[in-house]
Amino acid sequence: METVNGGQSTSSNVRKSKKPLQVSNCVYTSCYCEENVWKLCDQIRKTNPTELNEYYAVFISNKNHSIPLWMQKQSEDPLTAVVWDYHVILVQKPSSDKALVYDLDSIMGFPCPLELYLQQAIQSDATLKKEYHRKFRIVPADKFLEVFASDRSHMLKANGEYIQPPPNYPPIRSSTELMNLDDFISMAPKIGDGVVKDLQGFAEYFGARPKP
Repeated sequence: METVNGGQSTSSNVRKSKKPLQVSNCVYTSCYCEENVWKLCDQIRKTNPTELNEYYAVFISNKNHSIPLWMQKQSEDPLTAVVWDYHVILVQKPSSDKALVYDLDSIMGFPCPLELYLQQAIQSDATLKKEYHRKFRIVPADKFLEVFASDRSHMLKANGEYIQPPPNYPPIRSSTELMNLDDFISMAPKIGDGVVKDLQGFAEYFGARPKP
């Protein structure tokens, strides 16, 4: 991933879970957001399995692999966006409450109400050049756990060294794949699992409203 952003906020109306996710007990490795979210899903599967169907891994990217996000830890200036090639967040859609976002790279609340995340972290496409407009691949957490695989080759330099230090656990593999990360990053609707939405469609999928 590439970076450039930041800001500050708090979350409210956070729904109580049997064993709620907390930053202090989450597995986190900088620049490996896809694995961080996989680990979050795995933690939910182990601690709150009956709630797993409320969660979705959401890949954010576009055909240019240039997507701005605000309120990110990698920025010293909250008014400056981080431009990632892609980013991955976890969204919870409770049946009787508003959607929540879990983003371990954000300085906002954990979790953060989706509408607040849309307003402050994603913001609007209307003020962005078209090449920076975001797409969202939404994958149910149980499906993500089943099929995702990464051998981390995308983080290797030509000389075989890692661009950023990898997680200290083995690469994630599925029963049939060693590496399919590109299928998740792709925003082509006919490739990979889940559904692909634009910003408006993403917000509506989870019952929220994007920033005008």
